Amino acid sequence: MAQKESGSQSTPPASGKPDAPTVPHKGNLYTIVQGQLDKAAKAMNLSRDVYTIVSQPKNELIVNFPVRMDDGTYRLFKGYRVQQNNILGPYKGGIRYHEEVTLDEPKGLAAAMTWKSALHDIPFGGGKGGIKFNPRLHSKAEIERITRRYTHALGENIGPEYDIPAPDVGTNAQTMVWIMDTYMNVVGTNEKNAMRRVVTGKTITAGGSYGRETATGQGVVHCITEWARDRRFNLNGCTGWRARWRWRSPPRRAPSGATPRISSRRRSANTGA
Repeated sequence: MAQKESGSQSTPPASGKPDAPTVPHKGNLYTIVQGQLDKAAKAMNLSRDVYTIVSQPKNELIVNFPVRMDDGTYRLFKGYRVQQNNILGPYKGGIRYHEEVTLDEPKGLAAAMTWKSALHDIPFGGGKGGIKFNPRLHSKAEIERITRRYTHALGENIGPEYDIPAPDVGTNAQTMVWIMDTYMNVVGTNEKNAMRRVVTGKTITAGGSYGRETATGQGVVHCITEWARDRRFNLNGCTGWRARWRWRSPPRRAPSGATPRISSRRRSANTGA
C-alpha cells in the first residue's frame, strides 16, 4: 500500500541484514539541490510565492511490498516515487535500484528533472523513484518479481499522461519492459497498446527508441566538444587523463633533477601546432 509522506526520514534495510556495506557519506542530495534553488531564486529575484510552491515536491510515495525469493522465503522491500512538479507536463524521471536509496535522493533528483525540463522547454515535469536493494545480489527472476510488485504497488500513481518512469542506476530496458507489461495488465487492460507510453527507455521490440541507451554518454561527448571549441582546445589524441593533465594550469612541477616526459607529439598538440 502506498503512503504519501513529507520530509526526509531514515530508512531501515529491507531485511535484517543490509545488502552491502554503506558507502562513505557524500552529502544529502536534496539539501544540495535546495541550495542550488536558493541561489538561483536569489539571482533571478524569484517571487516568494513561486519559490514556496516549487520548494517541495507535490507527492512523495513510499511503498512496502513483499516478494518471494528463489528459496521460497519472502522479503519486504521499500520503494519510493517522488513527483516534484507537473505544471509543464507529466512527471518524468528514472527509477534506480540501489542499496543506498533514501527518500531524499529521489526528492533531489526529481527537482533536478523539473529544472532541466523547464530550462530546455521540454513538456515534462520532474519525477524520480527507486527501490532500496542491491540488484547484484539477486537473480534475474528475483529482480523481475521485485520490479513487478513495485509497479503493482504504485498502481495508478504512474501512467502515460501522469508519471512516466525511465531507466536509471541499476535498471535498464528490460526493467522498463517489466514495468510496462505489469502496468498494461493491471491498470490499462482496455487500451494495452496505448499503455506502452507508460515508460521510456524500453527495448526496441517493445516500442523503444533507437539511440536511447547511448543518449546520456553522447550528451557528455557533445558537452566536451563544445567546451573544447569555446576554449580553442585541441582534443585530437586525448584521453580523459591526458585532457585533464593538459588543461591544468599551472602544470605540476617535476621533482628536482627529473626530466619531464613530454613527447614532441603531445607538445605540438598542446600548442595547437
